[in-house]
Amino acid sequence: MSKVIFVIAIMAILEGVALIVRPDIYKKIVEFFSRGKMTWFAALLNIIVGVILLMAVTICKPQMQWLILTIGVVSCVGGTAMFFIKQAKLKSLFVWLSCRGNWFYRIVGLLEIALGSVLIYSI
Repeated sequence: MSKVIFVIAIMAILEGVALIVRPDIYKKIVEFFSRGKMTWFAALLNIIVGVILLMAVTICKPQMQWLILTIGVVSCVGGTAMFFIKQAKLKSLFVWLSCRGNWFYRIVGLLEIALGSVLIYSI
């Protein structure tokens, strides 16, 4: 299980670096996931990562368990909520995300790097 968490953490860090270096890529990703049934795939992916994090809480360092638990719960709740939000509302959220400036994507990239680093530290 720790290897799976390590892979998720490395993917988060690489995505964060990509966001900082090329923020225009994130706009394309947001536009891709805003099309039709891809929103459901994004929600399902969010839930899967959340469940993996929840299962990994027991192998994490004791002082980091609450943080991993929180991230897992937020990920599961966010993914589940996407199934209950109307498609038009999700579309407007994706449009809002795709209209943000490069500084916004770079901040998100920094947060992704921080998240990945915390995950690596926790195992």
